[in-house]
Amino acid sequence: MSNVGIKKVIEVGLELMQSSLTEQQYNIWLEYSKSMLELVSKNKYIMMNYMKVILKASDPNLEPYQRIGMCLRYLISIQSIL
Repeated sequence: MSNVGIKKVIEVGLELMQSSLTEQQYNIWLEYSKSMLELVSKNKYIMMNYMKVILKASDPNLEPYQRIGMCLRYLISIQSIL
């Protein structure tokens, strides 16, 4: 499978982390990342694990940059198997 789409999601996420990331920007990026992961991976296990990461990242005590960081760590860890 091609992981070009996930590489782009990661690049955009890293760029957002370098700016003053808002909750709205995080939410838009999150939907983008979920959609792209669904497109490039038909593996339900990968999606299920990503949803677990998203659930952990939904802690209201976390800042948007912390949330996106958690998601990015997961995406970076799986990009080589996509």
